[in-house]
Amino acid sequence: MNFVKYLLLLSICFCSFTQAAELNKKEMSALSQKADVIIKAMLDKQATEYKAARVYKHLTNIRFSDFDVVMFTIEGFTGGNNSQFYMALFGPSSERFRFIDVIEVGAHGWRYVDFNSVISSNNNIEIDTREYQGTDSHCCPSKNGKVRFVLTDQDRLIEVEKINVGENR
Repeated sequence: MNFVKYLLLLSICFCSFTQAAELNKKEMSALSQKADVIIKAMLDKQATEYKAARVYKHLTNIRFSDFDVVMFTIEGFTGGNNSQFYMALFGPSSERFRFIDVIEVGAHGWRYVDFNSVISSNNNIEIDTREYQGTDSHCCPSKNGKVRFVLTDQDRLIEVEKINVGENR
């Protein structure tokens, strides 16, 4: 029984330590440079990144490791007036800032994604969303939701669940 208590205490201490980890200025700069390369490769001649919207998150306890996420927006593919929201995953902590995968997580006309809401939970990555309903205008999705992604054993991000939550906005 003492061994079980010891393991529980050790795991609580480990989780508390990893939850407190944040990116310092040097790490943020290194991650930003890696993200710049990925984003540049995704652009066409008319598309641009809305860099002011870029968000960096340090996530813990995904497959027993830490990962870094860059959330970003690309606007104007093929010269259009549209924008897509993406999540790029880097890590794990043993290979800091190694690019793993990028996935489109939203777009105008599909769903709005709250970049600042990104968290890790039970080996998943969760993001708060607002989904479009039939009567919503293109600017203003109204149905509150949440979307979950998982990192597969093949290092691919996949959407595993969309959850409707709470009241409409």
